[in-house]
Amino acid sequence: MALIEETLKPGANVSAIARQAGIAPAQLFGWRRKAMRTGVVQGEPRSSGSDSLKSRRHPPRWSRS
Repeated sequence: MALIEETLKPGANVSAIARQAGIAPAQLFGWRRKAMRTGVVQGEPRSSGSDSLKSRRHPPRWSRS
């Protein structure tokens, strides 16, 4: 839980925090998303990189009809 809370601090670098803890950054990103989705932790995600870009993606222009 402490790792997840550390990632929510302003200016936190999730990848660096994960590397310092000896885990894959993707694992920590996943734990953080799950904790925020289930309400275990509160706060705004403060990330950079691909995690922050997900909310900006547009749906594909094609449809599956």
